[in-house]
Amino acid sequence: MRTKFRALSTFCIIIASMCFWASSQAFSGQIQDNNVLVERPDVKEGDTYTYTRISNRNGKILGTFTQRVVRVTHEHIIVEMMVGGTPVRQTYTRDWNLVETKDVKFTPYRHEHKFPIVKNDSWSGKSKQKNDNGNDFYYESTGIVEGTEKVRVPAGTFTAIKTRVDTTYEAYTANGSGRGTITRTFWYAPRVNRFIKFVYEDTNWRGLPFRSFRWELVAFERE
Repeated sequence: MRTKFRALSTFCIIIASMCFWASSQAFSGQIQDNNVLVERPDVKEGDTYTYTRISNRNGKILGTFTQRVVRVTHEHIIVEMMVGGTPVRQTYTRDWNLVETKDVKFTPYRHEHKFPIVKNDSWSGKSKQKNDNGNDFYYESTGIVEGTEKVRVPAGTFTAIKTRVDTTYEAYTANGSGRGTITRTFWYAPRVNRFIKFVYEDTNWRGLPFRSFRWELVAFERE
């Protein structure tokens, strides 16, 4: 049976959330009382997530896109992302770490999530990003579980686990090379099997603030 949420009205969100919480005990991704906050999500073909991208500097909406799971294997989650009506195929690990998207490949993957999520856990990893245009990026990332929060987004209000990933990078391009930092903060909601909010901030090669934006969940469907 498909579970579907839309940001239609406050009343509908509240009623839908209450009904889903009553039934969500059947899903494996509920928050636990012990040190394991949530197990690896049981992602299924047809699961769909719609996000809006917003500038942190002026609140301007930068775009809205939908990701739909088209295949799940033992090792990977294959997603089709619609951007302006154009489909883009993406490959993730089963922990929702990006491996490959249009014109970009990560080795072994982009370090963003680790499951199961354990209270006060931390992790680290290195990766390489290879672009089809010849640009190479090398990353060293450290992640930490910061706790559990109630978070409100257009799709509703959720109990979410907050994690932060701090990354240093080295870039080698046709225009030169340099170093910078990236901070990604995620709020992962077991009820959704995905993050409901994501904040991104980075610096340029001179250490100055560069990009700053966030993603917020607008709607989702679970098979």
